[in-house]
Amino acid sequence: MSKLALYWSVCISIAMLYVPLGSASENTFPQFQGCSVDEARCLENVYYMHCADRGTGFESCLALAQDLLAQRQLTPTTAVGDILGQVYYRLAQMALFARAEDVEEQYRARAREIFLDVIAQDKSAANSYLMLSVIDNDSPAVSLAWKRKAVELDQKWANSLATNLVRTGTADGIAEAIEVVQTAYSKAAPGKEKWRSASYAYATFESINFQYPNLYDSRAADKFVARVRRDSKWNLVSRILEDPTSAPRFVRDALETACSLTDVFGNELCLRAGESAVQAVLDAPDSAYAQTLADAAATGMQAHGGGHCMVDCPDYNTPRVKQLEQFVKFGLDSLAVLEAIATISREPDQWLEARREIVARYPDNGEARFQLGKVYYDQKRWAEAVVQLEFAIELSPPEDQYFIANYLRQANIELELN
Repeated sequence: MSKLALYWSVCISIAMLYVPLGSASENTFPQFQGCSVDEARCLENVYYMHCADRGTGFESCLALAQDLLAQRQLTPTTAVGDILGQVYYRLAQMALFARAEDVEEQYRARAREIFLDVIAQDKSAANSYLMLSVIDNDSPAVSLAWKRKAVELDQKWANSLATNLVRTGTADGIAEAIEVVQTAYSKAAPGKEKWRSASYAYATFESINFQYPNLYDSRAADKFVARVRRDSKWNLVSRILEDPTSAPRFVRDALETACSLTDVFGNELCLRAGESAVQAVLDAPDSAYAQTLADAAATGMQAHGGGHCMVDCPDYNTPRVKQLEQFVKFGLDSLAVLEAIATISREPDQWLEARREIVARYPDNGEARFQLGKVYYDQKRWAEAVVQLEFAIELSPPEDQYFIANYLRQANIELELN
């Protein structure tokens, strides 16, 4: 037996050993002990820290699996089961990368077993159904069945299911994809969530038209657009944004709607409304409603700038940033305005400067510190990243600290290496 095969054989043996119940209080990682057994987000952060981060290895992930297995024997909650299943699946991926196919299949089977057990315990565990669809990706029909169940329980996966259905290239698959995204739209909460769902649905129609024009139903697409127009009261939104006497609170909601639906109706109204809001503020920067109007414009612009137009939309992003910077020049530098600039900006230097501005204006905001630290992290400016991430941990609530600590730990490692 080769050394590599022996290594993986030992790993499998360790992972499958019975873990005594009493060892659950002796977790290897103190971060795990800080999580409640029902805190899914906290446990997910522990998973990323010990299995998915660049600085982790197989042993770290395997040790976490043992701790979680012991904890699950004591308290078999859905959250613990979900994370344990993800850990085993991650171990399977690591084995696959090491070209240890037999070991990979054993861990994959173990992950499947855990998720099935979670579902037997909790029929509403949407994430477990979703993970089963990933694990069984080699069997498209089985994978789709699992994902359908996940969407039935949680509509946030509807776009993912629709994408898989469109890829089948079949008339039945495409018809189901259209039904899935329209159902998600119907069930979405009013406001941002509904308009985001509308954009996803419209994108599905566009994808079908591009990939399979012979299966594209233009009447169904037109009917859906007309429905969104009615639901969003698009004609009323247009009138509000084109009337300079409209109250700021109406302008805010109308701007958010107009900018959120640019994928469906285009950029023109959002752009014109932003220009009108800027002009109104410039005409009366000291008025009582100037900051309210500036915040309304920022919220509306960010609705689209932070949505689907994330990479290369200069016709939208560049003029929006210039408009928002006009507000700042007149002292209207609220968190909403500065955050919109940082979100919509796409040039690295511009993005960094926007994040610095937010921290300078709001030094005690943990999210602002984290976002600046993350910019430094992405630019490999490790020392500056460490400073901001340390502040972020101090200023953030406990449920966010584990996630931030993951970045901080890696930044410290990189700092020592460089």
